Amino acid sequence: MHEDVWKTRTRLTEQELADYWGMKINTLRKWRSNGVGPTYIKIGGHVIYTKEDIEKYEQARKYRAPNHRILPPV
Repeated sequence: MHEDVWKTRTRLTEQELADYWGMKINTLRKWRSNGVGPTYIKIGGHVIYTKEDIEKYEQARKYRAPNHRILPPV
């Protein structure tokens, strides 16, 4: 995904998020099926991720070193 899309948009499709993270769209679909990954909105069969939820998900997965997760403030 182009950086300007990230800066100008507040919501991403599942394909845009998969591209942004460099993963396959099926990985996001498996995560949703298993109840993991960022929260999402589903309208009329379309899955949408908000930029805010993506950033929260990324923040919760920060590590300083292996097995040393940096927990986000509550």
